[in-house]
Amino acid sequence: MNGDPENEKSIGGQYLASLCAEGWKIPRAEGDWSYKADSGAYTSRIDHVIASPGICATSASYITALPGIVVAGTRAEAALSDHAICVGEIDFGD
Repeated sequence: MNGDPENEKSIGGQYLASLCAEGWKIPRAEGDWSYKADSGAYTSRIDHVIASPGICATSASYITALPGIVVAGTRAEAALSDHAICVGEIDFGD
């Protein structure tokens, strides 16, 4: 998405914020960041779970490491990507 609904000045942020205002759900993901620049000096929260008003998105989280694997980070950290895995959970009800 390259946007942060909590930062309307980010690219796409204003559009994500307007979706939230219209009833769409973007749960705040657990974790500090979803993107880390190769220098390591800059991180941001630009990847999100987005659910339409009819879907109950209950949570989201950023996964930056798995056992023995650096999923997201810098080249110096031998990361697979500069973006974390964004995992979301939805509730289908009973």
